[in-house]
Amino acid sequence: MFRNRRFRIPPEYREYLVLIERSLVPISIVQMVRTILFPSLLDIILLVIFIGAYALLYFLHYS
Repeated sequence: MFRNRRFRIPPEYREYLVLIERSLVPISIVQMVRTILFPSLLDIILLVIFIGAYALLYFLHYS
């Protein structure tokens, strides 16, 4: 398997990936606080989506 698949992505798309990675952490923290204070099914689903997206980008970068 390729060592770092991120470099196969065109440079203009890599900038978008970095922007998304940097914004997912604060959004996930706010969503986690919201889920703890006012739990609902939608909040839990959104939190799982944000954590899953961050994990996907993290493993894409470090695999």
